[in-house]
Amino acid sequence: MASDAHDAPNRRDAAHEGVEHEDILIHFRSAKYLRLDAAGKVAWAAIERRAAVDDVVDALGHAFDVAAPLARECASSFLASLLEHDLIVPEAHVTGPTPSDPAPPAVRSAFLPLRLEVFSDLEDLFLVDSSHDVDESGWPQVAP
Repeated sequence: MASDAHDAPNRRDAAHEGVEHEDILIHFRSAKYLRLDAAGKVAWAAIERRAAVDDVVDALGHAFDVAAPLARECASSFLASLLEHDLIVPEAHVTGPTPSDPAPPAVRSAFLPLRLEVFSDLEDLFLVDSSHDVDESGWPQVAP
């Protein structure tokens, strides 16, 4: 992945919710949900600002005590995994305002490599629920 390529969340097919020290992503088409740890939360926040790999590396460096080469390796791998799971799209496919940068943390935490945990244990239930049907206009659909 080129370091100047910008990606953004795939808001048409996925949703995101922050919960305490982790974030949950749901991909509607695959019926999978994914958990992001603390470093994943920081990386995802950068992605929501339509970050390039360099921006994700910088965000990790501001939040954690991590060497730049390790942060770059982890960020590149993490973005590739998000792309593989269709959770991000190239910025050219995104509309809407770019969120602003968050305030940097007061204290940098110890760094643990980013983990994207994928769960499919609710797939059968999720796919049966027709309220998650999405089309080009996105989700949720409001009945006329």
